Amino acid sequence: MKNTILLFFSFFFAIGMAYGQVTYNVSGVAQLEDEMIPDGDHSDVKIVFFNLPSMVREDSTYTDSEGNYSINISPGYYLVEWTRDGYVPWELGGLSLASNIILEPLFLLPGEVNIVGGTINTTTWTTNYVYYVEEDLVIPSGQTLTINEGVRVKFYEGKGMTVNGKLLVNGTEDQQVIFTSKEPTPNPGDWANLELNGRDNHISYLKYDYASNGITGENVDHTTIDHLMIQGTLALDSDGINFNSGDSLTITNNILVASKDGIRSMNAAHSSFSNNVISVAGKGLDIDNCDYCHVSDNKISFGESGFVSQGIFREDCS
Repeated sequence: MKNTILLFFSFFFAIGMAYGQVTYNVSGVAQLEDEMIPDGDHSDVKIVFFNLPSMVREDSTYTDSEGNYSINISPGYYLVEWTRDGYVPWELGGLSLASNIILEPLFLLPGEVNIVGGTINTTTWTTNYVYYVEEDLVIPSGQTLTINEGVRVKFYEGKGMTVNGKLLVNGTEDQQVIFTSKEPTPNPGDWANLELNGRDNHISYLKYDYASNGITGENVDHTTIDHLMIQGTLALDSDGINFNSGDSLTITNNILVASKDGIRSMNAAHSSFSNNVISVAGKGLDIDNCDYCHVSDNKISFGESGFVSQGIFREDCS
């Protein structure tokens, strides 16, 4: 698909050379979150266009005092980056430019980039930063990573997060936490995945994209996963949630689109699985040793065909 797009734009460039350079207008609004007051100054946000996949800089412009910008750019395939000193940068990868376009408005938050990796002890991540996971991240047993609402976490290729302690993801409906790829043009399987190997985790309103697998792990007793969103961006042969062990779970209100199983939970006694929307090729909900479990109001399908190989599979459950 990527090669097809590049050939398409190579054709555009050839036509442009023959008949005069073709350009298209790109416009939009980028404002500063702490200047959202009457007469706030949103100027000097820099917008840079990088050619893909070469990452050669094409052109750039700046916002005016109201946050408006407009620039004429040659047809092509671009990474667009918005930056200003003292603010968390924003990126848009894979912009295919073949006509005039108005980009979605965006707001830059005060803060900066924080590059993380290795072993970290108890800490809290806030929207003062966007977090780039440069090396595999490990939270040891007895330690807690808390991630506040609205935080974005971007993983370099092949990197992941293993939580042997506790993970608290405190997203909200209006400000989801985002786990995604750091690649300029994200693809399924870019980064590893999130692995939980401890109890009492709480994950709420997490948007989870471009990993090699969904959330996996074991010994996750008393873990809650609510409003997790996985929408078909994972690698092939991936699950949504797959726990080898963990009782007293609460897995509710999640949207899971995966190529294998939706929710697989072994040794899951006293757990609750409800109001999940699952679209998979394998089993929708596979639970084992699930005595005294509550299962209700889950919607399970296989893509658009309306069926799944096994909707709810229960084994050794009373």
